Amino acid sequence: MTTSAQSLNQLFAAATNSTDKQQKVVTVVASHLGLTGDDAEAIAIYHIHKLLRRISNDIDNLPIDDVSKKQARNYLGKFQPLTNFNGFHMSVNDAVNNYMKADHLVGLINLHMAISGHVEYINAGSDITKHSDTLRSLIDDIEHEDISDFAKRVLRKRLIQLRSIIDNFDVYSPEELAEALEALVGSIIINQPKAPQSAAKTYAKIVVVTGALLAALAGISQGLGSLVSITESSQKLLGVIDGTEEQSEHGDTSLKPEADNRVIDGD
Repeated sequence: MTTSAQSLNQLFAAATNSTDKQQKVVTVVASHLGLTGDDAEAIAIYHIHKLLRRISNDIDNLPIDDVSKKQARNYLGKFQPLTNFNGFHMSVNDAVNNYMKADHLVGLINLHMAISGHVEYINAGSDITKHSDTLRSLIDDIEHEDISDFAKRVLRKRLIQLRSIIDNFDVYSPEELAEALEALVGSIIINQPKAPQSAAKTYAKIVVVTGALLAALAGISQGLGSLVSITESSQKLLGVIDGTEEQSEHGDTSLKPEADNRVIDGD
């Protein structure tokens, strides 16, 4: 288990360790999260604000006296420049001399220690994280496949988003992973390659890894609202797999995941 204070500390630690201290903090954080595209920095800002809100809520829920809560809020108050967005556009060098001072980051660790055991968030298990390398390969593979530029762009964007969530699960949540998988399932259904096509095997691998992630997510999401979404996405994906099996009965096996595709599970 982890806390939002620890997650935020890790993001800022990545920024302070950047080799280019003149880059904006938000640019470094977006890169650390594996975000790409025109909205990468906006998404990074959203996640940092989300962590700040979580920490604030976590402090409110701590079973401690008002004096201790005030001290906890003093630690969080060091990051005030981020609440009006000015801090995001500081260079790393300027931020290190402002809200990202070493003692401020220590304050986040203190918050983590105070919150830990009272409010914690689910970690991604190995059944989820082991698919990161597979997603990286698929992101590269899809770029070279014989499919429309639109389908290539959509699928690649979804796969990049999914890998970012898996690699930085402590910044995200099971619900956000479920939403990303749901979006990928939709993209899979809409952009099925017309067999026979060279992209079919890569497409089949995407189907398999998506199904594996849905199953793994269901295992850690018992009792969460995302479970309904996970079930619905799994049913849609089964429909795609059923369709590929039907094609194989007519002599076309190009879309059916083969047994040796199990290597994508990281075995």
